[in-house]
Parts: sequence; structure tokens; C-alpha cells
Amino acid sequence: MIPEQTIAEIKARVDIGDVIGRYVSLKKRGKNLVGLCPFHNEKTPSFNVRPDEGYFRCFGCDAKGDVVTFLERHTGQRFIDVIKGLAGEAGIEIEERQLSPEEQARQERRRQVLKALEVAGLFFKARFRDPDEGKAARTYLLEERQAEPAVVAAFSVGFGGRADDGLVKYLQQHGVDPAVAEQAGLVRQGERGPYDFYRRRLLFPVRNRRGEVIAFGGRAFLERDRRGPKYVNGPETAVYKKSQELFGLFEALPALKRGKPAVLVEGYFDVLATHTAGLGTGVAPCGTAVTDQHVDLLSRYTDEVVLCFDRDQAGRKARERATLLFLQRGFVVRWAELLAKDPDEAIQEHGPGALLASLEAAPHALDVVIRESVERATGSVAARVTALTEALPFLAAVSDEELWQSQYIRRAAQALSESEDTLRDQVRTRGEKLLRERLSSSRAPASSRGPGGAGPAAGPVAVDLKLPAGPERGHAKASRAFTAAERSLLRALVCHPDLAPRASALVPHMKNTQLAQFIEQLRNGLIEHGDKTPREVLASLHAEVSLAREIAGIFQRRGLNNPDAHISAPDARALIEDFVRQVERRALEDKLGQVSRAIETASSRGDTPRELLAEQRGVARRLAQERAVDKPAPALATTPTPRQLPAGPATPAPAPEVVLDDDDGFDDPAETHLEPGPAASEDEDFLW
Repeated sequence: MIPEQTIAEIKARVDIGDVIGRYVSLKKRGKNLVGLCPFHNEKTPSFNVRPDEGYFRCFGCDAKGDVVTFLERHTGQRFIDVIKGLAGEAGIEIEERQLSPEEQARQERRRQVLKALEVAGLFFKARFRDPDEGKAARTYLLEERQAEPAVVAAFSVGFGGRADDGLVKYLQQHGVDPAVAEQAGLVRQGERGPYDFYRRRLLFPVRNRRGEVIAFGGRAFLERDRRGPKYVNGPETAVYKKSQELFGLFEALPALKRGKPAVLVEGYFDVLATHTAGLGTGVAPCGTAVTDQHVDLLSRYTDEVVLCFDRDQAGRKARERATLLFLQRGFVVRWAELLAKDPDEAIQEHGPGALLASLEAAPHALDVVIRESVERATGSVAARVTALTEALPFLAAVSDEELWQSQYIRRAAQALSESEDTLRDQVRTRGEKLLRERLSSSRAPASSRGPGGAGPAAGPVAVDLKLPAGPERGHAKASRAFTAAERSLLRALVCHPDLAPRASALVPHMKNTQLAQFIEQLRNGLIEHGDKTPREVLASLHAEVSLAREIAGIFQRRGLNNPDAHISAPDARALIEDFVRQVERRALEDKLGQVSRAIETASSRGDTPRELLAEQRGVARRLAQERAVDKPAPALATTPTPRQLPAGPATPAPAPEVVLDDDDGFDDPAETHLEPGPAASEDEDFLW
């Protein structure tokens, strides 16, 4: 590492005016140098360099710092590379201090993980290009999703291969330590040994600013895999922190440096869609909501962002929170108004030209906020006050040092027929308070479509297993929105949270989205935090208020000091297994119906559908086997014989975050919820 005094000497010897002058045309004005800011579009110079102080500042976008800050932001170089380059110019020899054993071990671990990810990327690309093995992946991506071949190549999209251990063997052949492969999230340990985590998935490499592969995101597309998790995102490792990285940033850098605005979207395919449309600046958070670090990262390359999130409630909330973060940092924030759900669907339904037009014509976020406030401020006084209140945090997010805030306060006051002075006072008092509350309370769940967060949950609260005492207990009464079977499942998981990985097989088939999200959060927590006990993971979760009340209602009598007093581990495992078998049996019944209808159609044309008849017999045989062992869910007061889980890979740690599809309805409208088992004993009827 470089001593601080050496860094200070380098900065002192280098002429900041000469360095910045290589990138910006500067003119002398008194003691300062003035030019057009390289960090935002302007026609009147507001970029000032003060050589005597070694400092620069733009009075238009408030970019500021020293010579190192400028080079980091303008060139995208790492701090260490900037310092070494300036040291060479200044004639200063850098004597880096000796790294401690811990620092050396950390650097070596980082190097090994990067190597494992690089080798994996080569394997995935080779599988994708393979004429036979990669055909289905190419067909899905290029034909079904209409991705441009050049864009696919630019993002190095890959395929995980069909084999369970193809990557395991490939990594071993290339000298990658199995433990490192597991740390990188590429390999997991099962009962029968290591297996490829990303097998049979379309793979999107996540790169840092230097182009190094630091993680992968996988998307299921084969019919056999669509009942499981649709998306999986790589775990946090020695080289990857999802709150600090944006998928697609490396690929977007050329366009960003040409002055194009960033386009912030939710999914992998949405990022590809922006490139297909011709505005190659699409980026997406990696399995989390937008963070301050994401805003800091983008601020190095642009001061303008177009937010293009899904057109649902979760997407709207996520967009609003991101808007507040970007406005606080002086960004020009625009909201794209698409004719489809997201950029990917916009490409498929209306073509690249329509998407590009929507992105380029995106209005300023505050214009939309004011317009929507006017639309809501009709009728009663209460509606008017609510509309004004909704606009306050957005107006407060714009720095009062900027002309933007005063201009938009004036515009909002005129549009809403309100006193400008009154509105300004409200922005500075209530608006700033509402802004802090919005940003401190919003906690977005993982996206259902890949990297991005799906938006903040409504009213999130910690699942506190220590229930309140006294009169407040009345607030913990269980909601009637949950069926008896759903409460049984919830009770089994809260008593025995280690069963969440098996219960996650139910998630794609559930109507109760709160319970489905809870199961996935618990499963992901167990996978991601292998150093914690299942109970510690459970206690750290967050859930919607109604779900927290369900949990409180279930356990308010006995607490959780003795989970087996509620339901034993064998009972809980058997309950979940029965539910899983019901879902699997229903899938076979649906498949049998589809095949039978196809046989009837073929027979009506005079064909002899031999392959369909063989498939029908096979499905019928499997269904008969399932029905032979299928039994009702056990009464929760009894203690049945423990049943073994089906053989398969165990859930190790660390492991990637799993994100599920948001389409979790049953096929049969009459079967809205999981089927309940026999009624519980009278001693337990408080559960429902």
C-alpha cells in the first residue's frame, strides 16, 4: 500500500490545471481556469479549476474534488492506477508498504475467485456456442426473446450446459481449487458430491468497471426447469458486493462517456433491450434495490438517468425511491413511459424504434409528479392535501442550492393553485421529514425478474419472535386472509426454519404472495448466511405487517422457546412433503390432460399419435405411483413416522440468492390455496 504522505506529495507536485486541461478546454479567468463541465451537458462554462488550491468544482452539477478525483471520475481508472500514473509524471518513486499476512491472503483469495469466474465464463460461452448443446439456449434468446446477436455477443451471454457436473470437471481441468469454485458461487455440494449451480440456465456475466467477471446471473428457460426458480443471482464474494455493482455498467461505459444518459432498468433482458434499441446505457441493480453506492457509481460517468421500471405497484414504488436518491445527488431524473410492461416486452411488442423513442422522450420526473398531483387534487380538500403531500418529498430532494428546486416549487404552486411561499415552507419542513422517512423505511425485496429490486414492501416490519406483552397483544391477532393450511405451513417453517429450502418448491404454485415471499426470504437467508443458525436467520427477516401478525397470532400463547411444543420436526417435514406431493400430482394431472387432448386432436385428423400415446402411458404410470403413496397431510397433534426427503443436492453455504417468478397462481381457479390436512386438536384451534 502507498503511504498517505506519498499520496499528498504527488498531489502537491502535479499541476491540476495541466492535467485537467488534457481533457477540458480551459480559459484563464483571474486566478481560476474555466471551461465547459465534462460531467454534464452545458453551454455556459461553470467548471472552475483552482491551480493554487489543487481543487476543481462545477457550479452547475456540483462535481468537485482534487486531481485524483477528476481522473477517477473522468477516465474510470482505479485510485491506485491514477496515483501511479501521476507519480510517474511527478518523478516520485512509490515505495509501497509491505502487506500484512491477512492482506496478502485477502488479495490471493480475490485473485483465485476472479480466475474461477473467468474460467467459468469461458465454459458458459463454449456451451452456448456448441451446435448441439447450445441450440435451445440460442433459440430461446435470439428467437423467443428477439435479442440482437451483436448485443448477445457484447454481453458474452452463456449457457450452463446440460450436465450436472460439466463445469465441476472443467474447473478441475483448469486448476481451479474446488473450495474456491464453491466460494465463487459456481459449485455447490450435494449428497452425491459437487454439482454445477448454473446448469441448464442462460448465463449473464456481471462485470466490474475494469471488465472483470465478478458474478453471474442465471435464467431458467427449459420447460423442465420452469417450475423452479426462474432467476438466480450470484452470492456476495471476495470480489462482488451486489449493493455496489450494476449489471451492464461495463458495457454502457462507451456510451456514457459520450454523454448519453444512463437508463436504469430491472432485468437482464431489459438491459439487453436498451442496447438493441440503440441507447446502450442500460444498467440494472444486481438482486437488490437501488442503493447510495449505485448512485455514487453512476455519478462518476453521468448526471442524468432515465428510470424505466416495471409498470406495476412494486415497480412504481422502486422508481419513486430511486428518484429521491438520484435527485439528492443533483441528477436530472427522467421517467420513461412505455407502452408495455418493461423494455424487454416493449421490444417484442412494438420494436426497437418505439422503445428508443420512449426513452429519448422521457419527461423529467418532477414534471410527472406535478402532473399526477394535479390529477389527484380534485374534489375534496382531503384529496388536495394528499396530492400536495405526495409531491413534497420529491421537491425536497432537489438541493435548495440549485435553481431546479425554486423553479419546480413555482411550477407546482401554479399548477395546484397554491401559494408559492406556503409550498416552499412546506417543502423545507414537512417535505424534508417525509424524504427522510421515505428513504429510511423503504426496503425493497429482490426482483422477480433478475438483477433489479422489485420495489419497497408496504409497511415492512421485523419479524420479532419476542411478542409484546400486555394490551398490545391484541394487535397480534392472526389475519383471516390466511387459510388453515397456510397457517400450518407458516407454523412449521417458523418452528423449524431449516425446512424452508424444501418448502420453496411450493412457491411458484401459491396464491398467497406474502407467504411465498417469506419462504423465499427464509430460504435465501439460510443459503446466504451459513455462519448463522436457522433461528438467527429467521429473527433477522423482515415481512409485511399482516404476515408478522400471522406469526404473532400463531405463537402468542406459547412463545418459541420450545418449537416442538407446536409441531415436531418430523411432523413439520411430513406436512411439507405432503404439500409438495400435492403440487407434483396436480402438475402430472395437468400434463396428462394436455397429452390426452393432443391425442384426441391428432386422432380426429386420422393420425396415429404413437409418441403421444407412449407419453400418455408414461405420465399415467407416474401419476398412479404418486397416488399410491399420496396421503392427506398429517394431523398436527399426532407424531407420524419421519419421512426421508428425496435424494438430491443439499443446501450448502455460501450460495446464491434465489429470485422467483412473480406468477404464482394455481392453474385451477377452484384450488386457490394449499389443501388443508385434518383438523388440529382442540388444544390448537387458536391457530385458525
